Amino acid sequence: MFYSNLRGFGFWSLDSTLVKYFKITERVKFELRMEFYNMPNAFMPSQPDLGVTSSTFGKSTNIAGGNYGREIQYTGRIHF
Repeated sequence: MFYSNLRGFGFWSLDSTLVKYFKITERVKFELRMEFYNMPNAFMPSQPDLGVTSSTFGKSTNIAGGNYGREIQYTGRIHF
């Protein structure tokens, strides 16, 4: 059977970047950058099972693809 109006959970992710420049001299500055991927670290289930004869019908039994844990990366850079 085909159910055209069934929809699963939406997928969302919040990525953020913080940047701060510190002036060392008139021509030289230091950049501190932090990048956050999947910042809230929210769980996102996969699409529900639509097999009518399945014992897990209507349940999400996996994690959505592309839903990784929180990642943080930081960088220090000198501009001159």
